[in-house]
Parts: sequence; structure tokens; C-alpha cells
Amino acid sequence: MKNKLFLYLSKYSNLDYNIYSYSINILFIYSMVFLIILFLSVRFDILIEQLLFWLLFIPLKRYTGGFHFKSKIMCIISSVFFSTLISYTAKFPVCSIYFRTIISILAISLTYKIKTLNHRNKRLNSREIEFYTHKAIVLECVYMLLLIMPLCNFYINIMTAILLFTLLNLIVAKIFKQG
Repeated sequence: MKNKLFLYLSKYSNLDYNIYSYSINILFIYSMVFLIILFLSVRFDILIEQLLFWLLFIPLKRYTGGFHFKSKIMCIISSVFFSTLISYTAKFPVCSIYFRTIISILAISLTYKIKTLNHRNKRLNSREIEFYTHKAIVLECVYMLLLIMPLCNFYINIMTAILLFTLLNLIVAKIFKQG
């Protein structure tokens, strides 16, 4: 099916098969993750929390980069596990302002020190790394302000867990020399 679609599309454009194949695989993985997470979110009654998680996490992950498994299966399992776990933290009692502040400061400091991480499929030049690092730090500062002066309790644990996960993600990526 993938090859038939490629042949059809290549009649109307100059597609490189490797790029096309990679794109289809990524689309398939994201679709699988989305469907599994959607099912679990409905099952555990955390659909709104899950949407909030993705709304807050995707921009931060885009700017910081992070650890990538070599196995597609491990990528799917870890994405489903962590997004569900982090979203589920909204059901817990709100964590203390001291913990939120420490996690925020650590996330900002580590992002400043480590910088945005490269992905093996898309290397960044030093100007891009500085640009993305700056964007990540600004976003983390905004999150920190929202955590210190909360507008409501609903998002506090999710946002704190996102910053904690970002911290761990950067550390693990550096330990395994990714980026």
C-alpha cells in the first residue's frame, strides 16, 4: 500500500522515496501513539488532562529535544506510558510551591547548561541550537510563573511533571550521548 501511494504521488511531484518512507513511518507511529493514548485517556477519565499535557509538552519538547529510542516499539510504549502517567498526576493533591519552584529552576538551569539536543535525523547548527535553547528557556520561565502564581489547581501537577520529565529527558539523553 505504501509503495502504491508513493507511485501515485511521484507522478505529480519529485518525491524522494527515503524521505517519503520515513514520513509515512513517522505518521504511522504518531497515529498509533495517538490512538492508544486516546483509548487510555477515555478509560482512565483523563481526556482533558491528556489534551492539556500535549498542549504544554509539545512546544517544550520541540525546543529542548530529548532522548530517542532506537526501537519504534520502545518509543511507542514510552510515549504512551509517560503521557498517561503525567496526565494522571492531575488527580493527585497539588504539590508544594517549594517543589514546583525547585523543579522549575532546575529545568531552566539544565536547559541553559545542556542546550537544545540534536536528533540523529536532523542536526542543528550552533545558531539554531542557541535559538531553540532561548525559546525553551522562555517557555520554561512562563511555566514557572504559572506554577508559582497559579490561576487554578487543575494544571499545576501536569505542568510540574512536564518540567520534571524534561529534566530527566535531558539528563538521560546526555548520559546516552544523544545530542
